Amino acid sequence: PRVLCGVDPDLHGLDAEGIRNKIGQLRAGMAPVYPRQWVDTGKSTDGVDSFLFMQFNMLAEGLSALPDAKHPFELLEGQTNSCGGFAIPEDMKAKVFHFPVRKFLVLEDILLLSPDILTLEECDRFVDFFMPALSRFGYHGVWVPKAESPCKEFGWYSDGVAILWKKDVFTLVTERRWQRVHGREGQPERNVSCATILQKKTSGKKLVVACTHLKAKANQENEDRRESQIAGVLTNVAEAVELSRVACGDAEHPPIIVAADFNTDPFDVPGVKSKAVPAIQKVGFESAYALPADADSEFWTTWKRRGTSEVKHVIDYIFHSPGVACLSVYAVPPAEEIEEHRLPGLRFPSDHISIAAKLALI
Repeated sequence: PRVLCGVDPDLHGLDAEGIRNKIGQLRAGMAPVYPRQWVDTGKSTDGVDSFLFMQFNMLAEGLSALPDAKHPFELLEGQTNSCGGFAIPEDMKAKVFHFPVRKFLVLEDILLLSPDILTLEECDRFVDFFMPALSRFGYHGVWVPKAESPCKEFGWYSDGVAILWKKDVFTLVTERRWQRVHGREGQPERNVSCATILQKKTSGKKLVVACTHLKAKANQENEDRRESQIAGVLTNVAEAVELSRVACGDAEHPPIIVAADFNTDPFDVPGVKSKAVPAIQKVGFESAYALPADADSEFWTTWKRRGTSEVKHVIDYIFHSPGVACLSVYAVPPAEEIEEHRLPGLRFPSDHISIAAKLALI
């Protein structure tokens, strides 16, 4: 993997208040962020150990760079940086995709909720920017970059997945990172993943959090790969949890949250029979959000235009095992609010909307 080390010079001299002030100054010259609301699930909050969880594919710098951005490495032959191919008006691209600004707008979305636990995909500036910036707000985290990141084809640093948590809410018990998983038939799969076992400081209860990013593109072959990949992730997590249980002398396994960009809808689409989402549901995991049965739902997690094509899908998820209850979810913005060119834009910095839930250990 290619990793940018050190601390981003744009963070020098900035504490938490300084970062918030900088974000405020940047937002002041733009349209407001999208309005969003919390929707209760109707489950009781009496006597439960609750926390706020966010899942966010933040859109890698290396997959959305401007054509004139100075890439630190050579491009793969035939590749060009073209703002990820997003169909955004030319006069807006410099504002939307200029990463020295966009990275702070990604922080803005995270800090609007200040989740107790955060999972990220397409994070390619973890070491130098996002971890140092979020550490000023009390976070610690783990990150695993992709050895074969597509960002490298465009001359940029490797993207990967991350789990972060507030140190005053959770203590890290142990963590694991995987560059590969083995699928159902034992074949190696390239999706990276990581897992942490966290302990709630107020109650001492333990919780497993896992994060991954599955194979992209909608066809049956890739859907079969995604099914194999999530099976491999769950196997790795189960083995890590059992090792920790034995080492700590715990009587039971803690509950598990799996948050990820699955790159697939939870229902069949033309030419693709859904397998990845059913695979995790079959082993007892429940989605924090009510999942749609077809494409007519108002719920979505990515909505974008490339060329003349417009796509709107549910591909980002927060799944939890028994032992976790979902008290409320963070609704996506109303459709009438979304910019004509969809995401990303001046009102939101990624092509995936962040999703979040208020969860409880029960």
